[in-house]
Amino acid sequence: MKTIKFLSIVALSSLLFSCSGNKEENTSSEQQSDTTKTNEPIKDHLAIYDFHNEHRCVTCIAIEDAVKEILHKDFQKEFDDGTITFDLYNCEAEENQDLVEEYGAFGTTLAFTVFKDGKKQDVKDLTNWAFEKIETEDFEPGMKKEIQASLDKLK
Repeated sequence: MKTIKFLSIVALSSLLFSCSGNKEENTSSEQQSDTTKTNEPIKDHLAIYDFHNEHRCVTCIAIEDAVKEILHKDFQKEFDDGTITFDLYNCEAEENQDLVEEYGAFGTTLAFTVFKDGKKQDVKDLTNWAFEKIETEDFEPGMKKEIQASLDKLK
């Protein structure tokens, strides 16, 4: 029985760390300016960035799918009006390297970034949390809470 429990823990640990990217839980408030290509300040919004490698594991894909489902089910209005954006980036693609470096992504990384008054106000890395919770009943309510908390920062 102890062997099965030990092997289960080893397997779960391997799964959690095989795809995870940035390990830092919260990189708090950065004050960088963010503008559109026309140098006009961007609209206040929550940007959800989901970074991945070329070859993705089942858990990485499950996290992406679950976040998208929550956005469409519970935050459709905010998604439609641009208050929430969701962007998927391949860490291995050359065109994404600046953003990959900025976020320290080297595999699956799920980052919430609040932009207010044209500036990056808050960055929160939810990668570890998402990997820990994706297979539990805590994922959906926890993700909704994180999204709402980020939206509240726009007020």
